[in-house]
Amino acid sequence: MTDDAPEVWVDFGTALRLEDLPPAYLEHLEPHTVLSYSEMLALNERVRLTNNALSLVRAERNAQDAQWGTQDHPDGTGPAFNSALGDARRNMAEAQRFGVLSWRDILLEEVFEALCEQDAERLGEELTQLAAVAVAWREALHRRGTAPVQPETPLRFASLHTTQVNVANPFWGGGA
Repeated sequence: MTDDAPEVWVDFGTALRLEDLPPAYLEHLEPHTVLSYSEMLALNERVRLTNNALSLVRAERNAQDAQWGTQDHPDGTGPAFNSALGDARRNMAEAQRFGVLSWRDILLEEVFEALCEQDAERLGEELTQLAAVAVAWREALHRRGTAPVQPETPLRFASLHTTQVNVANPFWGGGA
């Protein structure tokens, strides 16, 4: 743990609800955030789903590298995809308006945003957003029961009877 890491505590004795709980990771919590035990379990499940999807992506990347080696192709992006991006955005807006927005709509909009980008730094940002949408879609498949999660060791709390647990401690040490 670094000295600049915020100290965050979880109090299992309170039922305080957090309004805008970030999607997955504890480091996004503000110092002295208080979570109930059920909120902590829900957060743990979200982290588990994201980590599982990312581990599957890493395994696929390893398989690609093993099969093809390092690949250094040109980007092939640019303004030729502006029209397709406009179409994807209009389709997404219409789907949202009629209540039929799908992961396909969101993913395609991200794909065409990336394909339109010529600046390498902004392309990298768009590809990260694209990957995040793909991971979110994978998590949604799991929540629907259509994509099993690989088994992994769950988080183990040092003591559920401890009043406070420092969540900045990666080993889930107990006590204040």
